[in-house]
Amino acid sequence: MKKNNKMKAAISIFAAALNVLPVANIMNVSAKETSPAQIRDEVADLYIDLSDSKYDVNGDGFRDYKDAAKVEEYINNLYEEYRNGDSYTDNSDLPKFDVKNGETKYDITGNTQLSSDDYCTYLKAIQQKYRYEVNMKELTATITRYSDKEATSIVVPAEIYDQATDRIYPVENIAKDAFKGCTKLTSIEFLDYRIPNWVDEDNKPIANRGMVSASTALKIKKGAFDDCAALNEIVFPSHITIEDGALNQTNFAKNNSDIIDGVKVYRSTGALGRSQTILAYGIENAVQ
Repeated sequence: MKKNNKMKAAISIFAAALNVLPVANIMNVSAKETSPAQIRDEVADLYIDLSDSKYDVNGDGFRDYKDAAKVEEYINNLYEEYRNGDSYTDNSDLPKFDVKNGETKYDITGNTQLSSDDYCTYLKAIQQKYRYEVNMKELTATITRYSDKEATSIVVPAEIYDQATDRIYPVENIAKDAFKGCTKLTSIEFLDYRIPNWVDEDNKPIANRGMVSASTALKIKKGAFDDCAALNEIVFPSHITIEDGALNQTNFAKNNSDIIDGVKVYRSTGALGRSQTILAYGIENAVQ
């Protein structure tokens, strides 16, 4: 038997799952097998300025993926209530909801109506700093590059709105070099996703037909955080795999890891009020 020089990451999560925001992030497709002929015109034409404090939907002082997830959750709950109503049938079109008192913050498009256009618009704004690839077979997305080298703190989106196909795809992979060179980055947070009550461009329910479930692990590739020497705080999602070497060039690895019986153990920082998660991986001298 030979030693496995590549040392594939073997992950075990020992602590309780993180107290994550229940956001809607799973791949879905409609009955159509091809891309929709009609893309959301309002989303395509609208760009929002996230420096405006009105987009701080959850009131934490930031405008990031957590806010987009809050909008998505709220509007999907409206769709859920409508579909459970007495007037709904399988042939019913889902409406756009007129904004009521207290709902203005969810009206991202500013058209006084609530629909999936609102959270797709927010996702599109967040994604301006990301490059990504979509796997059309598995209906998932891979983040390949983050462009803001001045960023000090990031909440990584757990889903991507792809305007070309007018679909939301869960982020399943963080590619090699994705955050390479973010020398000022000190903290990063990954969120979980769950099966959403998502709708298509015609506001009709989308059946879940992909290969990703709520327990599918986010995969962080080797070298994803190369040259991120200031990174010392990470919040993991509940389900994650990390290739050996993904965090080697970070302070996080230096300050939060131990070698126990040949197994490297990482401790999540438990930042932002999250529970601490412990990951063990990188079994030395593994044989096959």
